[in-house]
Amino acid sequence: MPASENEIQNDEAYLGLRLPPTYRAFLLKHNGYDWLAYPGHMQAIPDVMLGGRWHEPFAKWRKMSVRYGAPQVARAIPIANLGQPNNWCYLDSGKLVSRTGEYVLVKSSPEDDEAFGDLMGFLENRKGLIQYELDINAGLIDESDDS
Repeated sequence: MPASENEIQNDEAYLGLRLPPTYRAFLLKHNGYDWLAYPGHMQAIPDVMLGGRWHEPFAKWRKMSVRYGAPQVARAIPIANLGQPNNWCYLDSGKLVSRTGEYVLVKSSPEDDEAFGDLMGFLENRKGLIQYELDINAGLIDESDDS
């Protein structure tokens, strides 16, 4: 179910900033989407707002990350949970990548962080990952072949 403009504006007021255009467009069409952030889920606004099912886990992760040397996470806007503890995608509101208002998207895990130019770059990456997994399952790629 799409987010309303009012829901998005309330989220922006809560965050104290305007959401990037591509993420706003996504929310106006979907407001969350299971498995789109494969292997996880794009979160709906109510899920990440105060009282939402992902608000507290994300807040704990953010606090722990800042405490252990990742101060940039303090400005993170959560958009996806990747299905494992401490595996999140967030928009880094401190890293504007264009005059159009897009932010860098970061896929964060305990092992490492990976930055994408914006939401669309991340979704293209997920599309490639899903295609790779489909090709393996169809027998088009032999994982045991190291050449």
